[in-house]
Amino acid sequence: MTDKTPYDPLKVDAYAGHLAKVNRVKSVIATEDICNEQGAILIPKGQPISVEATEKIVRFKLIRPLHDTVAIEDELNDASLYTVLMDAIKKTPDLLSMHNQFNLDPIIRMQCHCFNQFAVLRQKLTVLSIQLPKTFANALTSSWLCSLIGFRMKLSDDDLNALFLAALTHDFGMLHIDPEILNKKGDLTPEEWRQIHAHVVIGQKILEEIEGLPKATARAVLEHHERCDGTGYPTQRDGSKLGLLGQIIAMTDSVIAIYTNRFLKENRSIREIIPILQVNNEAHFYKTYETIVLILRQSDLPPSKPISDDDAPVLIDRFSKEGNAMNLRLTIAEKVMAELENDEKNRKLTALHNVHRLIMNVVNGAGILSDSYTRWLDQVKKEQLSFAYQETEDAMQMLKELQFHMKRLTRMLHLYAKNNCKDKNTQALIIGSLKKLSQVDASLMKQPALTE
Repeated sequence: MTDKTPYDPLKVDAYAGHLAKVNRVKSVIATEDICNEQGAILIPKGQPISVEATEKIVRFKLIRPLHDTVAIEDELNDASLYTVLMDAIKKTPDLLSMHNQFNLDPIIRMQCHCFNQFAVLRQKLTVLSIQLPKTFANALTSSWLCSLIGFRMKLSDDDLNALFLAALTHDFGMLHIDPEILNKKGDLTPEEWRQIHAHVVIGQKILEEIEGLPKATARAVLEHHERCDGTGYPTQRDGSKLGLLGQIIAMTDSVIAIYTNRFLKENRSIREIIPILQVNNEAHFYKTYETIVLILRQSDLPPSKPISDDDAPVLIDRFSKEGNAMNLRLTIAEKVMAELENDEKNRKLTALHNVHRLIMNVVNGAGILSDSYTRWLDQVKKEQLSFAYQETEDAMQMLKELQFHMKRLTRMLHLYAKNNCKDKNTQALIIGSLKKLSQVDASLMKQPALTE
């Protein structure tokens, strides 16, 4: 699925395979004759959507979208959605504490009832829960946090419902992407990234066709990977052309990813994500950033467990090793970006410069990669200055965020060199720089791991 081959709801894609696999644990049947565009019956009404059945339809376009012609037994409904959502919140004490403190339960119940009105949403969320459980778990916590932010921003009930539905469905497009790409180990090719990026457009198209669904829901799904500084996708629009709901999802997606992938493993409070939000405060609407920071500061969450004297030296050594590698990456990136003259009419090029500017603003503003900061950390380690351990941990989190943005810049450079750069010399410069960045990464991987 690429920009050149837009999503066609009548063409059978990866979703058919997902339905066939769901059929192994829940009955999935055709609710009417499934016919090709010439009217020939491919799967008769009442027949299970098995692997054998889907093999009959993969080469055809259908008269109606596949999701309109099948039903799954025991689909998620308002009651079961509320149950699984609350189960997810209860697994993380921080989120449960915030849920109770801000009295969010009536809002969540109302929104689950709204979800229940739409058969396609019930079907696809059920498939998502079985086939892409991690994506489903993210949808649950993201929709919960979006509801909290929207509630605190005093959005109308209609906007709250549209926001909840968009957060719940924002990755539906992934069900239509080749699973081999979704499950690939290692780096994706530029073409594979283009297919991943297409999930926002696929999701938008699906939601636009659902009668009665708020229009703002489809738009928010389309825009949930856009950024106010023009560095997102699929259109690289800036904040003046983006809607509020999509940017709330963009913010919550980042928060949930950092919290579940990093903080929970490190037994850190979600409240301590504030320094990372400050790094990215230009990427989203300021009102959204301000609201979530206020929520976290007002929450009655206990502080994280302090770092011990035994753990601190390991943390500082790790920061030093990864900080040195980041300085090498920055030097390489700065040279290639200096050769790419910014052109405001070229959105791809502008996005590249915006990401690089964000990285350099963090580096220069925080000063965590400077020689003086390195000397300070050496002193902290040598003299066991326990009062500075928390600051060291915050610096490590900022460094991880810099690493994320550097990977993002590298990926964007790769795509630009392949698809947008017309000058052969510039293209060669970018490719050469990407090879050097890859060598830095490889060298870091070869260094002995630090015991934690």
